[in-house]
Amino acid sequence: MKSPVVVYRNQTKIKELLKYDGEVIAYTTINVAPLNFENEAPYEVALIKLSNNNIVYGALVDVALSDLAIGLKVTPVLRRIGEPEEDNVIEYGVKFTSKK
Repeated sequence: MKSPVVVYRNQTKIKELLKYDGEVIAYTTINVAPLNFENEAPYEVALIKLSNNNIVYGALVDVALSDLAIGLKVTPVLRRIGEPEEDNVIEYGVKFTSKK
């Protein structure tokens, strides 16, 4: 169980990531998901070079497999991560979608 305080502290860091668009530099499909993400498999994750030159990894959402390629321009979006645990805290995080 994650403490609500830990979840809150992570949320405050997210604001910084939402400022930067990026570009996919590598990607893969996760077929066997880790604990609490089983219902999301299969899903795509990518290494993304942000416009501030930092490299981060994240899940790709709302991207057609036919559009997925190295060099794809992406933008960060705020999405729910996993399922709420017994404390009913809903955790949000940054995922990436193709830039329109």
